[in-house]
Amino acid sequence: MLKYWEKSKIDVYFDDVENEQFVRQGFSNLISEVEEADIQTFVEAIGSLHELETAHAIVTDSHRYIV
Repeated sequence: MLKYWEKSKIDVYFDDVENEQFVRQGFSNLISEVEEADIQTFVEAIGSLHELETAHAIVTDSHRYIV
């Protein structure tokens, strides 16, 4: 079975303390095999543009398997 990378995305969650909720902002079309340091830099850059505090980020990879 062969595993092929199809796509990746990152969802950055911001903590909206005033309204007691999280706000999600999604970004698609990440490169394959992105490094953790690159993700951290990206999240920090997005966080610096946003008025809410960054809570966390989730990276999702999609793969296709061929038998």
